[in-house]
Amino acid sequence: MKRKRILACTLSATLLFGAGVASAEKQNSNVMTRGDFVQAIVQQMPILSENPNVVLPTDLDENSRYAKSVKVLMERGVIQGYADGTFKVEQPISKQEAEWLLARIWGVEFESVAQILREEYGVEFDQVIDHTEGLELIKEIFTTDQAAYDLVMKSTEAQMNQDSYRSEITQNAVMEFKEPIPETQTKTMEMESNVTMDFHKKEGIHLQSVSKIASMLPDGPMEIKMEQYIVPDGMYIKMQNPETGEETWMKMDDSFLFSFDQMMEMQKNSLEVNKALLNKQVFYRDLGTEVMDGNKVHKVALRMSFGSMKEMIDMLSQQIPELSKQTTELDGQEVSISLSGLMWIDPNSLLPIQVEQDIVMHFKGDLEQQPLNIMKMHQSANYYDFNQVDSIVLPKSLKNKEILHFPAPPLKAE
Repeated sequence: MKRKRILACTLSATLLFGAGVASAEKQNSNVMTRGDFVQAIVQQMPILSENPNVVLPTDLDENSRYAKSVKVLMERGVIQGYADGTFKVEQPISKQEAEWLLARIWGVEFESVAQILREEYGVEFDQVIDHTEGLELIKEIFTTDQAAYDLVMKSTEAQMNQDSYRSEITQNAVMEFKEPIPETQTKTMEMESNVTMDFHKKEGIHLQSVSKIASMLPDGPMEIKMEQYIVPDGMYIKMQNPETGEETWMKMDDSFLFSFDQMMEMQKNSLEVNKALLNKQVFYRDLGTEVMDGNKVHKVALRMSFGSMKEMIDMLSQQIPELSKQTTELDGQEVSISLSGLMWIDPNSLLPIQVEQDIVMHFKGDLEQQPLNIMKMHQSANYYDFNQVDSIVLPKSLKNKEILHFPAPPLKAE
């Protein structure tokens, strides 16, 4: 296969499939259809449908060779079909449709798919896709590069061997609700966060963050400052009242997220997590080297897609059995997750230098069960000062703080 493929075709290019394309399809049996594209992806990953109640499009019955694949991607919220209830599996898939589908699976913006295909795979789609070359491309996209995976494993082990490090993290999140937010009558909320972190394997974690929430209050953006210690003695959080500016320290009880011991155990399990991620739903790709700040570094791409939190936990539980206990807590939490990321790794120390990732979560269920519809996050983290953090010291004034129970106990009736 040529590295610079032009996937297709002497057929007329059009954004919407009309009679002309349908006629051309009969003359060229090697055109990849919408059904072919969906089926190839599902078979390559491979993934199964967990919900027998998924209703197929009206133009597709259970006996169709495409039925199972269409059902899987409908269940995961990747595809929906046309407004008239059909899917048109025999219709040729266009460049825009193929790129849109990949965007949904990867969790990236539609506009960035063409660039990813061009820069990472040497591919440019024409309007209609050749069936044979389309199958080869899907196989390449949804297959892990063993060299990239091995490099990530070595980098994870190198980081685990460090006693300490620092990190700066930025995150931009956009949340879309099923119903408008009462205060603004808009369905979206945006939040931008900047976090600095000192990590010490034995003494704990010190976090400081500033978050700005927009599109939520009629008076404009709200800024929230927070400081946090996660140490063997417990978790302490300082939060600022956005209205008064007053700062208050609180000690959280053990039911709030993770304890220090649990977080350190998660750190120890990093290698096991990455072993579990060598999976048909997680894909690594070696992107070679590039120059960053005057130094040559390795670059690796990582992409993954899960139909539910339970699906992801079940996969991780193969390497970390204790995680299986959490699956019962996820019952009823229907959310599909896609992640697309890049890692830059120092070729000498094998330590991570920078990580960027886009995460998209599609929430299912009705409004009463889940008010969120979609959450999109972009995260960027820089790692530095390995073995340079001398200590994490909890201020003495915090040691006798009253514990804040989370969640708060229910009120008793008189």
